Order: sequence, then C-alpha cells, then structure tokens
Amino acid sequence: MTGAPILLEYSIAFFDTEVVASFDCGTHTLFLGKVVDAEIIEDTQGMSYSYYHKIKGGFTPVNAPTYIKP
Repeated sequence: MTGAPILLEYSIAFFDTEVVASFDCGTHTLFLGKVVDAEIIEDTQGMSYSYYHKIKGGFTPVNAPTYIKP
C-alpha cells in the first residue's frame, strides 16, 4: 500500500494507486495510476449519476455543459 489514507465511511470499495505518469490537459491534469491495493467493502450498487439526480435531488447548474432545460 502507498500509505495514503483510505476513507471507508460511506464507501463500498477502494483503490489505492501509485501515480506512474501525469499529463497536462490545459485546464486539468490527468494522472495515470497503477493499482497496488483494492478491496470491495460492501457488495451493493454505488450511487450513479442518474440516482443522484432523481433520488437525491441533485441539480445541474444552468451554465454546465450537461444542463438539460426542464
């Protein structure tokens, strides 16, 4: 393991990765990692984008590229 803290609260799984490369993408940096440890903590379905919007009441700001006018 890399020694990074593993957050288990509200988690169903984790990946511990070691950064092997990084790429400057202009407004973001993309990191490529090698998985060194992983574990499924709870065998359940994770929250999807659709669930977040329909059940949790999440919203997309009007200026977001994924915004759909109601």
